[in-house]
Amino acid sequence: MDPRAQIGVFGKHPAYGDFLRAGVSDPIVEAMMQWLDPTLAQLRDDLGNDWAAFWDQAQPVRFWIGRGVFGKTLAGIMVASHDRVGRRYPLVLMGEGVAQAAPVVDPDQTVYAALEYHLRQMQPGIGAKALLEGMSVSMPSETPQAAQTGPTVWAHHPHADLAALLGAAVPVEAEHARLTRAMFWAPGGDGRAACWLSHDRMPQSGALGWLLGGVPAQDDIQTGSPVSSDLSPGIKDSQEAKSHAP
Repeated sequence: MDPRAQIGVFGKHPAYGDFLRAGVSDPIVEAMMQWLDPTLAQLRDDLGNDWAAFWDQAQPVRFWIGRGVFGKTLAGIMVASHDRVGRRYPLVLMGEGVAQAAPVVDPDQTVYAALEYHLRQMQPGIGAKALLEGMSVSMPSETPQAAQTGPTVWAHHPHADLAALLGAAVPVEAEHARLTRAMFWAPGGDGRAACWLSHDRMPQSGALGWLLGGVPAQDDIQTGSPVSSDLSPGIKDSQEAKSHAP
């Protein structure tokens, strides 16, 4: 197996007339579209006449999706974009089947910043593959053993010590539980606060809209202090979460 994961692109780009894709497998593109299409349609309906302005000012979003969601671990960046005739849709650059830890385990943003830089510097050409030329980003691929590991955990203690068994299970269970999580975040800057969204499988319109729209930065918050009430169980697919959407 190639130790480097495949990095590909899909979505819409201002230089192309319609949907494009290169370097991403059909099942993954189809799965992402089955989530994106109805989610964005609902967000567009919710925003009504404010949709165009909202989309054109939406912030770039980085993501990590556990392999229990779509069958492979995904990591990349999504930006609000449109095709040549102005039809709005995301442009996504991501690695597929990557051995990339979730951001809550490894918060280093080097790979994501490099993906965003490449996305911003993409030069259109003949076909979608032209957008991947000059790619300097590299991510390791999952090993076959890791790729077959699912979210279910089972264990036993040979001496019937339940307390010891449960104590030893805590980090293992947390690691496996992340396999069915989808995490989206934005590093902040340009007047916006750093934001993070974690969801069981994929978020719906209210939560995604909250993240795309961003939260205004506050100058009086000290560096390193925790985020306020937005970091709470309320950031989920519920009527409460939808109240966060712009």
